[in-house]
Parts: sequence; structure tokens; C-alpha cells
Amino acid sequence: MSTPGSAVSGTTGSVLQPRWKRVLGWSGPVPRPRHGHRAVAIKELMVVFGGGNEGIVDELHVYNT
Repeated sequence: MSTPGSAVSGTTGSVLQPRWKRVLGWSGPVPRPRHGHRAVAIKELMVVFGGGNEGIVDELHVYNT
């Protein structure tokens, strides 16, 4: 059994750990705060779809990390 933050038993190599990084400069629209959205990381991209705060929206945001 593995402990939180440890590698899964039977795997080799190192485990990448998530980390926060402050964004100092950006361009384009900034999405409003929301909940109920879906997000996925695909290689260097972060894709966020839907959700809402004052009603549901169908916005799609793609960020290049």
C-alpha cells in the first residue's frame, strides 16, 4: 500500500509533484471565478471549460503553461 504523495507500488522512476508558480505577466481575458467547471492538463496546456458562479457558462479557456 502506498502513502499519500508516494510512488505507486510497482512503478519505476520519479514521481512528479504538483507545484504552484506565480504568473507575473499574461495577455488575454481572465476568466471569472467559478465552480462546477472541468479542467485538464494536456502537455504544456491547461484547458478549462464551463462552470459558473452566477449561472452556468459555456466558455472555453486554454492556457499555455
